[in-house]
Amino acid sequence: MARYPMSPRHPRMLLTVIQVLSKKKSSGANLVLAYAVAAAAALSLSNPFVRQFEDSHKESHDLNENGNIKVIDKLEKPGRKKLKETVKMFRENFSNPSSDALSVAFALQCYELAESPVEFCNANGLHPKTMEEMSKLRKQLLHLVFNQSGVSGDENDLSWTFGSREDVEHVWKVSHSKNPLSLYEEELLRQVICAGWADRVAKRIRGSSGSSEGDGKVHAVRHQACMLKETPEYLVYNELIQTSRPYMHDVTSVKTDWIVEYARRCHV
Repeated sequence: MARYPMSPRHPRMLLTVIQVLSKKKSSGANLVLAYAVAAAAALSLSNPFVRQFEDSHKESHDLNENGNIKVIDKLEKPGRKKLKETVKMFRENFSNPSSDALSVAFALQCYELAESPVEFCNANGLHPKTMEEMSKLRKQLLHLVFNQSGVSGDENDLSWTFGSREDVEHVWKVSHSKNPLSLYEEELLRQVICAGWADRVAKRIRGSSGSSEGDGKVHAVRHQACMLKETPEYLVYNELIQTSRPYMHDVTSVKTDWIVEYARRCHV
């Protein structure tokens, strides 16, 4: 994993997807790898969806013609409500009910297939510069997977035996409507994401309305997910945002046995 110029979390994802698929054969293995690489790229950058801002924010943001963020005056309440509804509509275009990372990966696939990526971003509430960087990173990571294949010769060898890099790119460039992920493949990808973030786990607590006794700093934490429709029992998150109300960003629903298996391997 030291050969990858990034956080150990992302190479751990790629190593896990190769190890899992070597044991659990899948006819769509190349597509699963393509999405795993895209999810790793997505989790390396800020979420590209234009965020609706909480009432406590004193400033709002907009995108200028170059894709950069600029500060604008705080929107009036009706404007904020309209912005929130618009952003929600944008996000639902790429909805994956179990994982923000897979939702962004799907958006990335559509972005790369679009005739005009900039117009695609404008039409779907995506940050153009972030999407451009994410696309470049996805290609770099996929190149690294195949460039390093067979180098180490040990159990951590990233050797892909289901096809070439061109094969993976080929299935990635097929529209999702023609070649969608199966529920089984989506579950494999959530397991892969858990492998990278098994030390950032949140458990749903029902009926909790206050802080723990003797610890005034323990409060309920919300998840500001792009797409999750229901609150899962367990999830892993990419980032915890400390604002007036803490939020978990980029969350993925996971299973307890995945947490047990992969948490032991996390030494971040």
